[in-house]
Amino acid sequence: MRRTIKETLYLLLIGLAAVAILWFILSRIRIVVFTMIPWWVLGLMILVPIIVIILVIDHFID
Repeated sequence: MRRTIKETLYLLLIGLAAVAILWFILSRIRIVVFTMIPWWVLGLMILVPIIVIILVIDHFID
């Protein structure tokens, strides 16, 4: 299925917004904590906020 230009721009906008928000949040964090966690928990800790941010942005755009 081909995407229209509008859908492609929409996905690009959401991606850029998510990257900008994550950069803003992570640039303010000064505390580094090293813990012994499995790789999949670290993946969930990164993936869940990204999904939440995308869903919130999608909700406010629509």
